[in-house]
Amino acid sequence: MRTAFAATLLLLASSLLPAAAAEQEAPSTIDAVTVFPQGAEVTRVAKITLGAGDHTVILRDLPAGIEADSIRVQGEATQSLEIGAVDTRQFYLSETSNAAFNASERKRLEDELEALGDKRQQLAEAIAVAETQKQLMQNLAGLPVRPEPIDAAGGPRTPAEWGEIFGLIGDRLTIANKAIQDIRLAMREVDRRILDVQNQLNRQPGREDERTEVRIHLGAAAALEATLRIRYQVPAASWSPFYDARLETGDRNQTPKLALVRRAVIVQQTGEDWKDVALTLSSTRPQAGTAAPGLASLIVDFEPEPKPARLRKQKSLQSGEDDGAGQVAQDMVAEAPMPEAMAAPEPTMVAASEVGANVTNAPFQAIFVVADRQTIKAGEGEKRVQIDTRAIEPVLSIRAVPKLAEIAYLYAKMKLEPGQILLPGRVSLFRDGVFVGHGELPLLSGGEEHELGFGADDQVRIEFAALERRKGEVGLISASSTESVQFKVTVKNLHERSISVRVLDQIPVTENEEIQVGLLPSTTKPTLMNVEDRRGVTAWDMKLEPDEERVIDFGYQVSWPKDKRVRYELR
Repeated sequence: MRTAFAATLLLLASSLLPAAAAEQEAPSTIDAVTVFPQGAEVTRVAKITLGAGDHTVILRDLPAGIEADSIRVQGEATQSLEIGAVDTRQFYLSETSNAAFNASERKRLEDELEALGDKRQQLAEAIAVAETQKQLMQNLAGLPVRPEPIDAAGGPRTPAEWGEIFGLIGDRLTIANKAIQDIRLAMREVDRRILDVQNQLNRQPGREDERTEVRIHLGAAAALEATLRIRYQVPAASWSPFYDARLETGDRNQTPKLALVRRAVIVQQTGEDWKDVALTLSSTRPQAGTAAPGLASLIVDFEPEPKPARLRKQKSLQSGEDDGAGQVAQDMVAEAPMPEAMAAPEPTMVAASEVGANVTNAPFQAIFVVADRQTIKAGEGEKRVQIDTRAIEPVLSIRAVPKLAEIAYLYAKMKLEPGQILLPGRVSLFRDGVFVGHGELPLLSGGEEHELGFGADDQVRIEFAALERRKGEVGLISASSTESVQFKVTVKNLHERSISVRVLDQIPVTENEEIQVGLLPSTTKPTLMNVEDRRGVTAWDMKLEPDEERVIDFGYQVSWPKDKRVRYELR
């Protein structure tokens, strides 16, 4: 009776106590990855089946280098499901548990190593046979320097017979040398594979790999099936844009066309392979900070007058202070002028508030979704993917700097449509299907223009001539030294259509009021001065019709006080 009553109380008490959360490990796979210029966000998917009550789902296949604060868990379920706390911890996975180091795999590696040793021995024997044949051929080649043998008819061999023998010897030597070379190449590959297999066998089975364990606490109102999505960021990944610019110059009846192919280079060393994932590229920079750095006040003042060392020493002795090496070192530190960078007070650090992954200090954000699912393995170099191709109507022009090179360079100006964005990157340039070199694209957004150079254009002829350089003096009372130079540039359009041409040159720029610079009266009036805010750079713009020729006269004069000398310096 007492036993039955005690059992009833125990059963009632156990029903009133909260049930312990059930734990279960869940495998997960990477479904999507968003790559940033530095870092990436990975989305894993885990499918689970739960009964009613509290549960803890454990994921143990996450890499070690994830940002723990970036972990987010979302999901859907067939019944009401509450997602509670998410805990993480680092743990070590021993390689002894990996399939690559179990007994059967080790036996396979040992068997492969034995087979490779046998193959190497066969190759070594083949080299020995080929070397013997080569030595025999070389010995036969030395016959003419020995006593000439007698043929079957009792007479010496004729020159024609010797020629046939030498030809045969040469052919055999070539065959032997080729065989030796091929065998040595094969042996080199075998040696590399032997070293690789030995390295795999020599790996210490006790070494451990660091991993991340995620524990997700869930509450299920009833039995259900659920799909969990675990998002986290990893720093060891990046992408950078690069482009192909393919220009078709056209002809008199066909307008030029420019195709801009946008690509991306992706590198990841996160410790996990991204297999068959939905790939997105973003210009967002989660690691770039959330707030601009603070600036402290920068004070400028006169330096204090230095105190004489002798007086300071006497004062120190009179006051009874220690004048040892320690005090001298302190005085030296006190007197040493601080560098500018050190003198300024340190900037005030601004605490960064917690923000989501989409917050960035970039001037704009761009997201590119790659059409096909991709596989990018960790630590296996670059992965190149194509983003899109855009057709652009370019405006062609010629630019020349005859003073430096009598070459006309073809440029294509492109203008982005509203809403378009181009990130800075390297451009491979193709003109009429021929690769001509590389260029650089800056950061461009809708409505902005940019010119790309596509190499020399032989259909525009440029000639440069230095006509005169004179030095002299002017004035009677206060004479000045003068120097004048004159150039002539001839431009001719050999195309079947008109084309715009810009010729660039420079005049000296003075930074001293005693030095005067001016254009000569014979100079063709420039179209633009100080091109692109570069002082002294001068441009002449023109539009040349087919077979039209234009001449530009250019000259300047520099004058300065006679008793001084001037120098020219490029900056």
